[in-house]
Amino acid sequence: MILASPSHSLVTVRPTAEHYLTQRRKEIDHKYDFSSSRLTDVLGRLLYENRLGEEDLSGLCEDRLESIRSFAKFLAEDAAA
Repeated sequence: MILASPSHSLVTVRPTAEHYLTQRRKEIDHKYDFSSSRLTDVLGRLLYENRLGEEDLSGLCEDRLESIRSFAKFLAEDAAA
């Protein structure tokens, strides 16, 4: 990446480990956003990735379980396409 510095000369900026780790943190934060509005999607993704099992979801209401299963199924079908 080339940027213009305040003195208008060109400066080459190389990605650093800090930049890489910051980008990865943002990706992970987005992927596993546990805000209540995205909880069904996050749990569905974890179920699809086999990081959670059905037994881990015991105690949730049937409507919520169905939404989670539905999203996990959608991810599986999308991956197979």
